[in-house]
Amino acid sequence: MNKKSAQKQKRLHTIDKRPQGRLSFLLILLIGCNLFHTDNMLGKTQATTPQGLNGLTVTIECDSSKGLPGIIIVGLGSKSVDESKERIRSAFRNTKLELPPRKFTINLAPANIPKDGTRFDLAMCVAMLISTKQIAPSKLEKSYFIGEIGLSGKLRPVQGLLASLMHLRSSGDDISFYVPAANAAEATLIKGAVVYPISSLRELYDHLTGSVPITPYKGKHIQNTDEYPINFDDVAAQDTAKRALTIAAAGNHNILLSGPPGTGKTTLANALRSVLPRLSEAELLDVIALHSLVSVLNIDSHSVMRPFRKPHHSSSLVSLVGGGATPKPGEVSLAHNGVLFLDELPEYARSALEALRQPLEDNFVTVSRASATVSFPAKFILVATRNPCPCGYYGDKKRECICTAHQINQYNKKLSGPLLDRIDMHIPVNRLESAALHRTAESTNVQTIRAREQIHQAREVQALRFNAYDKCNAEMTNRELTRNCQLEKKTQDFLDNAVDKLQLSPRVYMKTLKVSRTIADLAGRQDIALEDVAEALSFREQSSII
Repeated sequence: MNKKSAQKQKRLHTIDKRPQGRLSFLLILLIGCNLFHTDNMLGKTQATTPQGLNGLTVTIECDSSKGLPGIIIVGLGSKSVDESKERIRSAFRNTKLELPPRKFTINLAPANIPKDGTRFDLAMCVAMLISTKQIAPSKLEKSYFIGEIGLSGKLRPVQGLLASLMHLRSSGDDISFYVPAANAAEATLIKGAVVYPISSLRELYDHLTGSVPITPYKGKHIQNTDEYPINFDDVAAQDTAKRALTIAAAGNHNILLSGPPGTGKTTLANALRSVLPRLSEAELLDVIALHSLVSVLNIDSHSVMRPFRKPHHSSSLVSLVGGGATPKPGEVSLAHNGVLFLDELPEYARSALEALRQPLEDNFVTVSRASATVSFPAKFILVATRNPCPCGYYGDKKRECICTAHQINQYNKKLSGPLLDRIDMHIPVNRLESAALHRTAESTNVQTIRAREQIHQAREVQALRFNAYDKCNAEMTNRELTRNCQLEKKTQDFLDNAVDKLQLSPRVYMKTLKVSRTIADLAGRQDIALEDVAEALSFREQSSII
């Protein structure tokens, strides 16, 4: 040991012998022990997150303890969840709320389910306030806090609010929702819940401490509407197509309109929604919940129409059937309880069209990802259109087709047999004579009102038959088909001969029976007559019948 080191060792030894040195050592030891002293309180709040069209309750637990100041979030949160730490710090500072220099550990339970989004910000803030004893946890057992916190402490609305609350519909009348003011009308659709519209974190703190109470939000009644931009009376002639659309609306059948350009196929498709029955309360809730998953809704004093979705033919597979890193509904689910309109069906990607098979058959679509597998409802009336050939004028009486036989064959091959089998009715829409175009529609909407009345009566019959308001003939199982579609011998023989002659598949046979049942319901007949089966068979592809 050199001379310099020996002097330093002697000096330290001398300090340790002094009373002041021993006192300092004990003080440091006490401070160190105090760092690990757990004089804390566990804060607990609840939020919700969407899981398909149903929600999941997420419990937010916050433990504050003495230690290195900071916020740690556990519970399988995404990047957006982890970033809430910085939003919370700024929100506390800018709203003049105390954030003690403590170590906050926040757990999002259940911890084995991935969490995504900014919807947990508000619940985490309240849990931190409870853990630091700034607010009392009493009367918050059945309260749910949902919302995104801005750096200024203001609350921003979140997507999917109603979908995340759907599992609480039968929870009783003693639950409370604390949500951003822009989401308040959406939250009031859950019957029996008390909804508090929150504008800022400070406003919520003043309410929970009792200094400035917040008045619960009273939502306005959301109504269905019968006012549609296009109805049956806006379409000149095309009585056969209108009849087919009436049957489709009565029994929830899919329909394909084929014909040259400019014959009114698109207008007819748009008019279908005008004769559909009004949404029931359950249907209305499902429609709004699904649309809340893709956008923030402004539904206060809003008239809701049945959905009418018309994706472009260049739409991707994900946009059509749903998906993404965090699965969201696609166009087939956004058309739930409404109409999905696919204009120029052969122009869509083959993979997108084949993906329609499951929703057309099962009325729901399943999206599987590495993080989760969710199902979205997809009960809709498919209205598709197509031209007879690439140029559109094959078989037209006025214009000559310029396509070769090979081009026509390749064009028709774009639609697979299994997909066409799932479409109940194939309707030709022919060119109108100029005289028919001169007859303008009456302003009294006679055809639309008459069709609505017929469809309403047919739906009432089906509601009694299936003991369910929202079930139609198109959804009959094979067992229900056997029970509700008994035919007389001559009618059965006629159908069997037609199936053999037209070489119809068993699926088409079943769909023909379902359409026949709907035609009989529209006519007020208890039994399916021969003319009902004949009309149903006429709604198959004309080329097959010829």
